[in-house]
Amino acid sequence: RQKLKNILKEAETHKLAETNLQMIGRFQQPVFMEVIIKLVELGSDEAPLFMLEGRDVTKRRQVLKQLEASQQSLTQAQRIAHIGNWQWDVKSSMSVWSDEVYKIFGISPLAKTRFYDDFISFVHPDDKYKVRENVAAILKTGKAYSMTLRICTAENETKYIREIGEAVRSETGEIIRLQGTIQDITAHCLREQELALSRAKAEEASLVLAQERGPC
Repeated sequence: RQKLKNILKEAETHKLAETNLQMIGRFQQPVFMEVIIKLVELGSDEAPLFMLEGRDVTKRRQVLKQLEASQQSLTQAQRIAHIGNWQWDVKSSMSVWSDEVYKIFGISPLAKTRFYDDFISFVHPDDKYKVRENVAAILKTGKAYSMTLRICTAENETKYIREIGEAVRSETGEIIRLQGTIQDITAHCLREQELALSRAKAEEASLVLAQERGPC
């Protein structure tokens, strides 16, 4: 009620005021209203009137809350899986990265928009050709790609990532955007390297032992 009184006072001063109000509905459920109040002056001898326009925005508010919850769930899932998503506008070369992509590259997500060259600058020198070949191919054919490559983070840490990219076409069939995911698979790749090294050492030891024993 106090909020309504304040908004009426504002409308009396400025002749127009807008606000959102929470009300009690027919079955005691909360109803959210978007309200516009206008001051209408009828004449010098008559007191002005307040004209009120209201719109029920309860469903819109519920949808926004659901979207917010979904976004929070997506962010949490990306954080747990070490996977982020990205988009790249072909014409402007501008990219949009999710927070997890920034985390993988070891940089702050304050700059929400980056460029294709920013991504290339993080790619390991020996893997840049792989990225350029895949991007050139998808821009020509539209076929999605998946590749594993190394990056050098802002903290000079080498990481292994798996990148998946797909093309988005306009109504005329022109490729206008690439989008996809980046997943940090460093731990998996390092485990594979350790297992491969262990197998190699075991095979070498077996060979040495067989040579020492000589022919049966």
